[in-house]
Amino acid sequence: MQIAMPRFRVRWICITPEALVALVESQEDPRAFVTRHLEGDWGDVGPAEWAGNESAVKHGESLFSIYHTRHGRTLQVVTDANRYVATILLPEDLPPSEERSL
Repeated sequence: MQIAMPRFRVRWICITPEALVALVESQEDPRAFVTRHLEGDWGDVGPAEWAGNESAVKHGESLFSIYHTRHGRTLQVVTDANRYVATILLPEDLPPSEERSL
């Protein structure tokens, strides 16, 4: 088994109530999604977003990943530029002005 090292660290992990419900329904551990995010597995983002995240890791910008629960619910993990917090949320949790295209 290969153990991947985190590519960056965060101080806090937050989860919105709606995302927590989705994870409880699918009986999945939120840490699994955060671990993928911290290791640089951006999930189901497109090629442009993947490249943007790779650049963001190097230049200290915000990061964005997309994953899916076993029940097909879409989860996003967003890390702010200062790497203080990673937030797990559903797409509908973002205000319309902050939504990202897939």
